[in-house]
Amino acid sequence: MNLDIHQQNAVDDIHGVISVIAGPGAGKTRVLIERTSKILENDYTVNPNEILIISFTNKVRGEIKERLYKKNHVLSGVQVHTFHSFAIVNLRKYCDYIDLIKNFTILDTEGENIILEEIYKEMNLNKKDIKYREMISLIEKYNERQFSDIPDVILELMPTIIKKFDEKKLKKGYLSFDDLLILFNKLFETPAGQLIAKSFKYIMCDEAQDLNKIQFNLINLLQTNGVKNIMLVGDLDQAIYEWRGAKPELFSNFYKNSKQHTLIYNYRSTPNILTNTNKLISNNKKRVPISFETVNNSHINPIFKRFISNTDFYKYLGDEIKNQIKNGVKPDDIAILYRNNFLSREYEKILRLHNIPYVIYNGIEFYNRKEIKDALALLKIIYNPSDEISWVRVLSMLDGIGKAVISKIKAINTDSWFDKIYSYTLTLKETSKYYFELKDLLNIFEEIFNNNSNYEEMNYPYIVETLVEQLNLREEHWNDESFDERIENFKELMQTMNECYKDGKNLTEYIDDISLSINLDEVKPQDCIRLMSMHSSKGLEFDTVFILGGVNEIIPGKSNDLNSEDERRLMYVAMTRAKKHLYCLVSNVNYFSNNSMESSIRPSIFYKEADLL
Repeated sequence: MNLDIHQQNAVDDIHGVISVIAGPGAGKTRVLIERTSKILENDYTVNPNEILIISFTNKVRGEIKERLYKKNHVLSGVQVHTFHSFAIVNLRKYCDYIDLIKNFTILDTEGENIILEEIYKEMNLNKKDIKYREMISLIEKYNERQFSDIPDVILELMPTIIKKFDEKKLKKGYLSFDDLLILFNKLFETPAGQLIAKSFKYIMCDEAQDLNKIQFNLINLLQTNGVKNIMLVGDLDQAIYEWRGAKPELFSNFYKNSKQHTLIYNYRSTPNILTNTNKLISNNKKRVPISFETVNNSHINPIFKRFISNTDFYKYLGDEIKNQIKNGVKPDDIAILYRNNFLSREYEKILRLHNIPYVIYNGIEFYNRKEIKDALALLKIIYNPSDEISWVRVLSMLDGIGKAVISKIKAINTDSWFDKIYSYTLTLKETSKYYFELKDLLNIFEEIFNNNSNYEEMNYPYIVETLVEQLNLREEHWNDESFDERIENFKELMQTMNECYKDGKNLTEYIDDISLSINLDEVKPQDCIRLMSMHSSKGLEFDTVFILGGVNEIIPGKSNDLNSEDERRLMYVAMTRAKKHLYCLVSNVNYFSNNSMESSIRPSIFYKEADLL
């Protein structure tokens, strides 16, 4: 299919500072692909690796890379990154400029919790007062100088907490996701910044409305250090991540001071869906006033229904899903969307009642499963022998070794975990049940350390398989009621790991991919419908979409937020996921703890604005 006139104009405009407004289903990824090809056709001085495309998620990053390759194998040389993967590559390359160890590992949630547990004990803080996740959020707010969002009693402690947190991370060779971008910015205070910028002649960035201050600053730093050709693609109507730090006004300001293009045609939704969604979003004042048009000829109307009887609601939802499947819609092309994750429980019950298979999108991710984390902990120790979190996990796998023993090992005054364990074994008698377990563990890792000093050549799949066998993880540590599932997951891990190894990815690259959460759960069962939050639906599309729980006090979340532009954008995103069939169903399900049924059946004000009532 040929590009439309607006897409073509954006593709042809290859020089200077450019912004593109791209609405839902406007083909923005295609524009990025075609523009990349156009650049290489018209600018013979540029190599593919001098073009950088920044995506917002790993999933989109993978999709762009795949589509570039299919377009032209030459385009596979184009650098495609998320902000975090881009940061990792350059921090490893230029680590000496900021005194950073090259083999740092990325701290996950479990690791952050372990470090905070130490800090809480040292400072007599109570986890019941402030949960670890809340503290991480407060640290982020403090670093962004959002002091008003931090309770006074904690605010005065934050410098000490952050200092301890950073010192412990540095000592153990860890970086958090926030650290990656902070240190990446710091690189631009050194000569490395100019070296990075000189590597690129063209930069394109997707989902620019969702960038936070530090991400936007990186774009500015690349520009001020010499990158003259920059394109940002976004849609202010789909800015739904302000709650986690996104600053859509930064893209808005960029838009005003750049060459402008707008992709006005929607290739996804029916005219009637688009009519309703245009009416909805037009109530927002902080936006570029654009009405998007469709090229779809279908005139299927969105369906709005309100149910007083829960029995009627359960029957209708089940029957309509079954009818869609009977009429040829694939189950994985049907989605149920809701505002808050807790709402899924009620809808799961309905689906089970009707024997409809389903999967919860963004459920337990593959790399967060116990057996997978066990296997990867073994690998991370080889990569970074200072990785305390991985050592603790591996020690916990050994028979009989619990928190008390690990605490004694941890308390030994040496930075080397290998030496800690060795010193502890010297205190044990050979009759101790721990003695041979620990000695065997040391012997296993000592042999690996001695024989594998080059990460570039290390056969890491073979090493993981060997370690799992030597430590009897299958027979002992994983042998529970989930044994069969754990073994299948491990096989899947090994298959993926072997593929990465055969494709030439060394251990460093593999660890980085894992840290960036490129997980196997992105491949979902083909015969299941999808349940997901409205936020999780961003960037996806389905033949049929059911929006459930669309009532006031759910969306918008509070009665005083009836004109919330953030919440309206979220409803807009949810409705524009539908290609053909859109169902907006309001039921008498009690969503509230105060048992107030009256509020639970009051349809969202957004449905009235969309002219669905």
